[in-house]
Amino acid sequence: MISLRKSTQYIIIILIFALSIYIGLRNSNLLKDTGKVIKTDTSKTDEMFQKELNYKKIRLVYYVDNIPETIAQINESLKHEETVTKFSETKSGHYTTLSEIPGTEFQQVIKNLREIDGLKEDIVKTEKPSVFDINVEDHISNKKLAKVQIQERMKSSRISQEESERLISQLDRVQTSIDSLNKLKSLDEHNVKNDLIYLTVIKNIRSSESTRNKVKTFVTTTILFLAIFTVGLILLYLLMVLLFKLITVLGIRTAKEGSSSYYNYRYYRKGHGRYRRPYSRSTKRINKSDKDKSKRRE
Repeated sequence: MISLRKSTQYIIIILIFALSIYIGLRNSNLLKDTGKVIKTDTSKTDEMFQKELNYKKIRLVYYVDNIPETIAQINESLKHEETVTKFSETKSGHYTTLSEIPGTEFQQVIKNLREIDGLKEDIVKTEKPSVFDINVEDHISNKKLAKVQIQERMKSSRISQEESERLISQLDRVQTSIDSLNKLKSLDEHNVKNDLIYLTVIKNIRSSESTRNKVKTFVTTTILFLAIFTVGLILLYLLMVLLFKLITVLGIRTAKEGSSSYYNYRYYRKGHGRYRRPYSRSTKRINKSDKDKSKRRE
């Protein structure tokens, strides 16, 4: 039968408890700092906000306990027939929206949005995009003048076929430039008249709630691994017992049994052996009457 010293048993128990507690701490992150808010991924909305060419941009960030309630208040504040929602995203723990509103409504809308509870960040960015630094009107006028000149030259009967084809190609390029400048002009006028609002709503994570969840995870994980290690040790013990019984059935001697048998076995030159009884000291018993007879003889 397998038997362990008490000191060895205590060491195994301590190791099991220590390892289970370590795994519980690691899986629960109980020793790490508890954050006030959860991590959010708003990279897609951030990129769109940066690419938009509005002259005036504003970003508001809210930290709230009830996201649906805040979203309802935001929708009520942005309620306008000319409001355009460019992008909106709802994920676990946060909500983002990118909207464009008329400049004439900007002050009233911003006032309503700033009155919503939980506002933590309020950033207003007003600047002219670099793409509009050129004088679009002058460029359009120059291109139109070049177009008229090309058309006048094409009316001449003295130009060759080759020159006529070259003038047609130039006219197409000039017209393409005029169309692009007109689009840029329209975009410029639109971005001057309309402002961009980027709103982010993030759910608060209270420290007590987070710590409570971590403690729950720690206790559950520790108990689970204690049970796993205990069952593992029991299975290992049963396996060892089964192995020793199998060895006994097969007649295989263990090292301890072999050494004791070898002590009582005597080998001879021809390979034959016989068991030798262990040496025992013999004592001769002397009776009192025999002792008296020996004295009389003396």
